[in-house]
Amino acid sequence: MNLDHLLDLARLAASLPAEQRQQLRRLKIVRLSCAAAYDATGRPELLDFSDPHRADCRRAIARARSIQGRPQWSSTDGAWHPGHWLRIVSHGAFLSPSPIDWLRVVARFSLVPAGFNDPITGRDRGLAGMLQAHWLRLQQRLQERWQEDS
Repeated sequence: MNLDHLLDLARLAASLPAEQRQQLRRLKIVRLSCAAAYDATGRPELLDFSDPHRADCRRAIARARSIQGRPQWSSTDGAWHPGHWLRIVSHGAFLSPSPIDWLRVVARFSLVPAGFNDPITGRDRGLAGMLQAHWLRLQQRLQERWQEDS
């Protein structure tokens, strides 16, 4: 997603023994991630995990370049609206072809650990209480947005 993540991949690749590299190269997500990391960093140890000349790796490199060229999701200006959340989630989901990863991204940005605690009392409110609080906050934000637009 960003240069820090790609550099982390390069550091991890350098620390793995040769026998693990061959096993990991067979995993598509590793192969594609390392192709994008190699393109951005030029670190040769990433070539043990990927081949930037393969068609799937070329697509991953193009996708990573496109994403790196966009403004960072946290730099969104203006009032909150559902598009901000959708852009964050779609940006994360775009990085992986797996529907399971898409669910993980949605959960990561929707079910944050702090959301399970009541901000005033600090008590655990559980999943149902957290979802209810999120729903109420969404309604409040949408109402604020509609009032700004009118």
